[in-house]
Amino acid sequence: MTLIQEGNRLNIEGNIKSTEDFEEIKTAVEGLLRVHESMILNITDSMSLTSSVIGYLVKVVNENGKKVYLNVGSNDLYTLLDELDLLNVFYVKRI
Repeated sequence: MTLIQEGNRLNIEGNIKSTEDFEEIKTAVEGLLRVHESMILNITDSMSLTSSVIGYLVKVVNENGKKVYLNVGSNDLYTLLDELDLLNVFYVKRI
């Protein structure tokens, strides 16, 4: 997995599957949200998200009041987020 930050945008390339991936994403998101009230996550390749990433992003939205815009490249990931009723929580779009 590779993270590329551009302003309030975080591009995540590759599969998100390990605890280390979660820690990297969490650290990057925390850094972005210290500066910005909202952020855009582009997940181009991953077909899924770990429960820890999903839980953390829900916390960012619900407890911290930040906006997360999630752009996903995988139909499988889009379907997962739809089944979890998170499309409106993260303003999910397909890319």
